[in-house]
Amino acid sequence: MTKPVFEIRGGRIYFENLPPGTTMSHLLVDYLKDKIDNEKMGPLMVQWVATSQCNFRCPHCGTAADEARPDEVTYEQIVPVLEELGEMGCKSFNMTGGEAILMPDFWKIVDKIHECGMVVGVVTNGWAIRDYEEELKKAKIETILVSIDGYRDNHDKMRDKDGSYEKCLDAIKFLKEIGTPTVGVSTVYLPGNIDLLEKIVEEVGKAGVDRHRLQAIVPEGRSKGKGNSKEEVKRAIEFVYRARKKGINVEVCEAHGWLGPLDGLLRPTFFCGVGLNTACIMQNGDVMGCSLMDYPEHSEGNIKERSFKDIWFNGFQKYREHLLPDLKEECDDCEYLKPCRGGCWLHRMNDNFCFLPMAMEVAKESGDFPSLEEE
Repeated sequence: MTKPVFEIRGGRIYFENLPPGTTMSHLLVDYLKDKIDNEKMGPLMVQWVATSQCNFRCPHCGTAADEARPDEVTYEQIVPVLEELGEMGCKSFNMTGGEAILMPDFWKIVDKIHECGMVVGVVTNGWAIRDYEEELKKAKIETILVSIDGYRDNHDKMRDKDGSYEKCLDAIKFLKEIGTPTVGVSTVYLPGNIDLLEKIVEEVGKAGVDRHRLQAIVPEGRSKGKGNSKEEVKRAIEFVYRARKKGINVEVCEAHGWLGPLDGLLRPTFFCGVGLNTACIMQNGDVMGCSLMDYPEHSEGNIKERSFKDIWFNGFQKYREHLLPDLKEECDDCEYLKPCRGGCWLHRMNDNFCFLPMAMEVAKESGDFPSLEEE
């Protein structure tokens, strides 16, 4: 029998020659667990919620960003972590917030990430990009994702600052001009912008972005108890499916979980890598599988007290099984549990509903999947 072939490119795992009947997710779990246990492989990608400092106060902000908190990780505390991650083979270190670019030591940290052999990713609201033109030219950040959560006045109202939408488009233009390898846009779909997605995607596409992802609301921070409706999720999935059939550059984010027959068509095939190839460092130094704001009890340890290596190799054990922990009751009898493994851990911890039924409705109503129509 031909053995499976695995290759890591750009922080993603690509594979060929899967044995018949083997689910991709289970094979990946076994592969990554073996790499961690026997080859001491570290995470491929680490996210750092670097600060709560922000120049906006968006009503849907999952981190409830406003001012920097007194217990945030300092430059001196993150440096040994970056050095460890470099030694462990981490490929990508991504900074978000708040607005990470406003941190006093931001540019020193970017230089240190590069020194440790990792590429840098940054999420920004775009407002301050032009204030740091020279720094950005020198820093050569590999991926910058600009948040655009509305269309023109709708976006400005959400940010509570006139001109913020135009600032985003100008930031994208500047980042493309200086040769940023990947300039993307992230859009959280909300009751106030769900009817504007087509306009947002069209204008962002004209700006020449390399990637545009749509995100569902994570019901935490200032959005606690205010998640999307099932109808909004269905409309977003349907919009992306139709747009991608036309060749339009837009995708749903990983947090939508496994999407049945549409999985792989709306973005790369879903795999929740919590504790297997990804981890997240919170503002206070807690290490989690993902950016879970409201449940500190899920911390695997804190980098102020233990080394990242110790936390990685001795924590996260419950995530290194075929099925993710803390599954909902409805997952038990689901025929898609094996490829799904329980979906997006972050949404499940926040008690959000499963997005798969909405994807199945869109697939069936599209008429592109005859086998579903026969059911």
